[in-house]
Amino acid sequence: FLKRRPRAPCRITLTGPDGSTRHLTNIESEGGSPWLSLAVNLGQHWSDTMRTSPFSQLDDGVAELSILKCGRNRRQLLKAFNLLATGAHVSVPNVEEFYEIVPFTHMTVSFPSGKDAASAAAAEVSDRSLLKPGIFNVDGEVFRHDGQVQIGVQPRRLKIFVDPDEECGARYNLATPVWNRGITPDCTQVGARSPSGQLWSPGTSMSMEFQVYPQRWFMMALFCLCASANQIIWITFSPISSTIAAAYNVTPSFVNMLSLVFMALYLPFTFAASRAIDRVGCRYALVIGSGLTALGASLRVVAAETLTGSNAAWGLLAAQCVAAIGQPFLTNMPPKLANVWFPSHQRTIADTVCSMSPPVGAAIGFVLPAAITGDDVNSINQLLIVEAAITIAAMLLVLPFFKSAPPTPPSASALMDLRRSDAQNTGPASSGDGGAQGERLGSIMDESREALRDRDFLAVQVAFSFGQGTFNTLGTMIEQLVKPFGYTQDDASALGALTIVAGVFGAAFCAVVLGYTHNFRSTLFGCFFGATAASFGMALALPLGSGTQTGAVLVYCAVGLLGFTMTPVMPVAFETSVELMHPSVGEAVLSGLCLGGGQIVGMVQTLILQSLCGAGYTTASLWIIGVGITMGSVGISFLRGKSVGARRRRHETLIRRNSRNLVRGGTGTPASPAVPASPASRTSK
Repeated sequence: FLKRRPRAPCRITLTGPDGSTRHLTNIESEGGSPWLSLAVNLGQHWSDTMRTSPFSQLDDGVAELSILKCGRNRRQLLKAFNLLATGAHVSVPNVEEFYEIVPFTHMTVSFPSGKDAASAAAAEVSDRSLLKPGIFNVDGEVFRHDGQVQIGVQPRRLKIFVDPDEECGARYNLATPVWNRGITPDCTQVGARSPSGQLWSPGTSMSMEFQVYPQRWFMMALFCLCASANQIIWITFSPISSTIAAAYNVTPSFVNMLSLVFMALYLPFTFAASRAIDRVGCRYALVIGSGLTALGASLRVVAAETLTGSNAAWGLLAAQCVAAIGQPFLTNMPPKLANVWFPSHQRTIADTVCSMSPPVGAAIGFVLPAAITGDDVNSINQLLIVEAAITIAAMLLVLPFFKSAPPTPPSASALMDLRRSDAQNTGPASSGDGGAQGERLGSIMDESREALRDRDFLAVQVAFSFGQGTFNTLGTMIEQLVKPFGYTQDDASALGALTIVAGVFGAAFCAVVLGYTHNFRSTLFGCFFGATAASFGMALALPLGSGTQTGAVLVYCAVGLLGFTMTPVMPVAFETSVELMHPSVGEAVLSGLCLGGGQIVGMVQTLILQSLCGAGYTTASLWIIGVGITMGSVGISFLRGKSVGARRRRHETLIRRNSRNLVRGGTGTPASPAVPASPASRTSK
């Protein structure tokens, strides 16, 4: 630019908006002047600091050719160039000497080889041997041309903001469909079928595109119904613990055990649930979870109707154990369901909605016992029957309608997830030359060890364990924590429901924030910071008693803020874990590890606080809750923001790149394996 070094000789033939034809050239022997650069644009700006074509309109069907010329001297050229930032260069006298804007609808740029005048004249015809190949730049990407570039304007209505998985190069012509149960592109399995039942044979060519289906919302609704029903069973007895203790002649500690078994049994069954979700799909896991929930709820009715006293209490405990076994089959599923059914731009929202269904069920579980039973011990059986009917209805809806996956994948990560499941179920697949194309991933325990060795996931897991475990303890012992300060069973139910209702709004708010910022670390840290302040505020406000209006208002505000900030931690932590570890570790394994840690912390805290409350140290118990949530804030501070999403983005980019390579190379095998490598193989590579 400072040397005023002209560009290579070229000729331009363009058609103007009025249909007229115009010829331009920078060849001095043909009457042209030297040019520094050529640029074509539809809008006014080259960048946020260069308004080069101030009269352009994006939707007028006309493009603009910007010609930056050498000008008469450097001072004039630099002066005009500095004015490009505001578009004032068009008002400079004699601007056409150094800058010209030419509107067009079609343009051909030819670069003659420059051997002689005859070849230069012939370069306008179709003999490409007389043209000089070169390169040109399209928005940062460099392309080669063979000596001639043609540019046309084609008016068309397009989306500006799109999901790249759905609408940008998502159609691949593969020699073998990627949903084939054989995981290699040149798989030769005969009789393989797609999820929709279509038969494929070796060498079949078909076109596949990432597509979303409206049924995904119905599948999500069915899951939410089942997960909510399970949590209703979990929390049933907590808001009416004194009524249950009086009806069955048991201690408050035994009543706490009716909820505590959900935490205790989660740990031994979470790995089996994660394996089922990852290997056999969401449908079978949801059938198992909803079936066990309905069975446990029905057994509670049988125990209450046929047994009396402490025998009935033990029967209720056994029934709670059955429903508790089904819990991990439901609570571990949201990330998997979001990934399998929803496109990438809806995963966070889907995960949030699915993860919010258990708290919503807990809110119903807080309100329903107080509304039906209250202090009336004779209404307990009616409560159990109503809740059993809810769980049975949820199971009956799942059996005929719920599907494990859509007919075709909604995103690159869903495709990758299917290939990974195939590798686990079928083992390595061999190509025609005998080379291994797939790789069997490790067991659930191997994946768990890999996740726990990751520093960032460990930070999320520790933070979630303390935060969610403490929050579960508060829900389990809500009545015993507030009753010594003059609050009733109805107040306990209202406070428990308030945490969930506020949490629904909090989850919606966090989903919007994540949709705009995609900043998982800041969102989690903000949630924990607010929850820490709310928990200590509750510890200060509850001792003021329910007799003062100020004390009651402060308690409800603190509890509402605690629910608003703590409830969204579950979906945000789940999605953060998937962003950190997918696809090396399955979604169900990640959510199981997070929830498992939360159940351990919740179980230990419940036992400690139960002893403290029994000894009269209720205020100390409230401060322990605040300390537990503070530990979550400390844990999340060790999460590195740059690590979130890096692994998933690398693998999704790899999937798209391999698919494009297949289109260019026919039936060739992609350069990298369809299944992500294990930690050992990644290290060796």
